[in-house]
Amino acid sequence: MKDRIGAEIATHYPAEVGLGVEITRQEAWLNREGLNEQLRIPDFLRETIEQIAFEARDDQRIDKHSGVSQRLPITVIESVVSNAERRALVTGEKEIVPRISDVYAAIPSMTGKMELEYEGEQIGANRIAKDLIKRAAGEIFEGYFVGIDFSGTVRWFDEGNTVRLADTAAAEECVTLLEVVPELIDTVLIPFDSNARTMRR
Repeated sequence: MKDRIGAEIATHYPAEVGLGVEITRQEAWLNREGLNEQLRIPDFLRETIEQIAFEARDDQRIDKHSGVSQRLPITVIESVVSNAERRALVTGEKEIVPRISDVYAAIPSMTGKMELEYEGEQIGANRIAKDLIKRAAGEIFEGYFVGIDFSGTVRWFDEGNTVRLADTAAAEECVTLLEVVPELIDTVLIPFDSNARTMRR
């Protein structure tokens, strides 16, 4: 409408991540045949995807006039679920559980929903998208794990140790590889203890 008759409709973005999550949950095409019974999307992943949009709206490299609409997290979560669905078909797993790594597979659905300023064009949409994912994941991570000590795990990686998880690796294989990292799994499970939930909603 703007380019034809000069009319604009002012809209408001969700003020909180939780509201954005609910809008995305309502609008995203996840009601696919045979998927509902198998699909489990962790809350932290829904929040991370929503936080990406919040980060993008504050990023000076992204055009504020075009904005970043709610369509971004909607299309991202659809792509994330599709990638998880593909992995489940490859591994033969019955449960479809998206991972943080699946968000990177959704980068094309992010870059198609952002118009960049000159600085952003110089850097490139893919790099900006990866930066937004990193910042969003860090923000949500802090909300879940505030005050929890990961020093033993960090020290292990600082010593030069690495863990390589393939995109198509089954959940059981991932757990086996991650069990090698000192204290990681036990520490990660602390906020999800039903007797001591400290998760941010």
